[in-house]
Amino acid sequence: MARKIKVRGVPKDPIDHEQLALVYWLQAKRVQRERREREAKARGQQKGGRDER
Repeated sequence: MARKIKVRGVPKDPIDHEQLALVYWLQAKRVQRERREREAKARGQQKGGRDER
């Protein structure tokens, strides 16, 4: 015999669109910074490979 489980919902506050926009902007800024750092590191390795010859 299966028993039913009652689940109570968690009340959620409405989404603050300004804070959500800020979060997305900060995430995009971090991703861009990390991509630029990887590209700079790759360029540095490429230049280092040519100088060692």
